[in-house]
This record gives sequence, structure tokens and C-alpha cells, in this order.
Amino acid sequence: MRAFLARVIDASLEVVEALGDPRLVRDMLAVNFRQPVAVDPSDHPLVLAVASFLHEASERGDLRKGVTAFEFTDILLDSVFSLLLRTDVAPEDRRRMCLRLVDVLWNGIAPAAGGDEP
Repeated sequence: MRAFLARVIDASLEVVEALGDPRLVRDMLAVNFRQPVAVDPSDHPLVLAVASFLHEASERGDLRKGVTAFEFTDILLDSVFSLLLRTDVAPEDRRRMCLRLVDVLWNGIAPAAGGDEP
């Protein structure tokens, strides 16, 4: 799961670096990341790819019950969108922050059964 989402993040970071202009970055990311769940995902390949991947994970029992693939996709992409737009973060730190976001979203914010992990 993390490897797939890391590829999505890496591809997004490549586009961010290639565009350079913060206005172009915002517009490009908004088109691809900020689509509401109510919008037909077949019109948005990134949303569809992530949601499909997470739906398969859900079918295997790898996604928490009560959270749909589209809900998780919406939360994840909105959060990554926000991190990618931050201008106060060095480009080399964005990937680390995005992957940490994936870890926190995937594992949750509640402590593990055995207590907090470092």
C-alpha cells in the first residue's frame, strides 16, 4: 500500500518541480487532487487509480471497516495537496512529509494496543 502511494507522491513531486511556478502547481494539483467524492471519478484518473487500489485493499480486509475507499482517497489526496503547496517546506522535505502523512493516515492517530510507538 505504502509503495503504491509513494509512487503517486513521487510522480506528483516531479510535476511540482518541473512546473516551478506556484500558480501552475496549484492549478495542476487542484484539477487532479481536489475532486469531491460526488464527482464522477472516471473523469479523474488519479482519483480513480487511488480509489481502485484502496477498494482492492478493502476487499482483502486491509482497510478499516466503516471507511470507504473513496472517503480515504478524498482525505489522502486533500492532505497531500495541502503539503505539496506549502512554500515554507524545502522541496527535499516534501516527500518525507507526504510519506509520514500516509503512515499516520494508514495507522491512525490512536496509540497501538501495546502503547505508543516511537
